[in-house]
Amino acid sequence: ASDLEGQKIARLLVDEGEWVSAGEPIAVLDGALLSAQAATQAASLRRAQAALAAEEARAAQAVRERNRVQGLAAEGVVAEELIEQRSLAARVGTHDTAAAAADVALARAQFGETSTRRARLTQRAPASGLVLARSARVGDVVGSASGPLFRIARGGLIELSAQVAERDLARLGPGTLATVTLPDGQTLAGEV
Repeated sequence: ASDLEGQKIARLLVDEGEWVSAGEPIAVLDGALLSAQAATQAASLRRAQAALAAEEARAAQAVRERNRVQGLAAEGVVAEELIEQRSLAARVGTHDTAAAAADVALARAQFGETSTRRARLTQRAPASGLVLARSARVGDVVGSASGPLFRIARGGLIELSAQVAERDLARLGPGTLATVTLPDGQTLAGEV
């Protein structure tokens, strides 16, 4: 099953009866929506980085102005009120810079999440084995409610649940050989 919600199946690469290897691509989901989201988030990240650079420049300027007036205050040239204003501006600039840095981190995280989701557009076989069933169709929307896209018999092994007469139970145990006749008449050998 897919862990991506709301994506359409664009291509199916395997069918029932085919063998697949672990990690082999078996389906590709349509990535148009995620590509658009990634482009929007990349622009948002660039905007946040620009805002951070601007806030850092403003904060540095406020610190320089504070330091300049503090030097003049010792000589009595500048009023105490101006010194307090410049000190406050320097503190506010530091907080604004921290907020802008948080915006950059958020935009980077959102972009990273979308990039991870885009990498998962190619659905891969979780194990090597025989594809027993393919319920997926091109155009289907995947999600938790859609169920499994494929059923794969790991290593080609198939489990069979069968009823056995009570008198035969004593002869059965792990490793006992069994013969199974399928509805089409085909006979398969197996092991309990």
